Amino acid sequence: MHSSRGGDYGGSNPPFRPNNKGNKMKHIGFYGHSAACWANFPIYDQTSFIDMIVDRTGYKLVNKGAPQGSQERILFELKKTKKLDIAVIFHSLPKFVFLPTADRDVDINDIDQRKCTYMWKEKQERNELESMRDDYFNYGGIKEAFGDIENFITTFASYREYLHHPDLQMNRFYGALVQIDQYLTHMKIPAVHVYGTKHIPTWFKFSSGVTRPDIDKLCNTHFKIGYPNNISSAGQTEIAEALLENLQALDEDYSIW
Repeated sequence: MHSSRGGDYGGSNPPFRPNNKGNKMKHIGFYGHSAACWANFPIYDQTSFIDMIVDRTGYKLVNKGAPQGSQERILFELKKTKKLDIAVIFHSLPKFVFLPTADRDVDINDIDQRKCTYMWKEKQERNELESMRDDYFNYGGIKEAFGDIENFITTFASYREYLHHPDLQMNRFYGALVQIDQYLTHMKIPAVHVYGTKHIPTWFKFSSGVTRPDIDKLCNTHFKIGYPNNISSAGQTEIAEALLENLQALDEDYSIW
């Protein structure tokens, strides 16, 4: 099932409605980088596109992405998800490195004292939005995993010097990409693939689900620092509508009125 759809994102789709084929609870998982990391955490009455989709479909959310989530984390979490009926994959960037001991990943090219100090910063007097974003987004278990800033910096300095090579990083990215697609195909899990075209090699073609590189463009168009997934309020709605186009077609037990 390989196709790509655009769509009119300005309209309003009718609600999902269970048909007579079955009423079992459907499990949906979102995987990938920060665009897919925000759910179950309204800020100033704004909800994420994931929450909008869950509210419209009645699906049970079983996974969400991680800040700077790597391609290897997608594969890792996908295979750990026990009950999964539909997967939405926000494919990552090759520069993100998997941290299995933390709840977020990091950019191998952007680990310096200033960035680490930001991730480690103690709570100060902040407004509500800053406080929520810090508590939800910034730490990601980094403090608990590494203990102190110097250990974190030293670990990655050694990693970059002795264990890292750009070509090796790309091979790991491609390897995870291929395995994600093969796993979804083998397990017969319907999927929506969201990705930037420049990171997908010309020799690779998805064999699972539907492809939506246009949604990756929507994420970039509506990029805005503020909410945990760095997408504007208008962008949350547009991305939800775009994904719902495919989700209603992928789910055999639900139909659109």
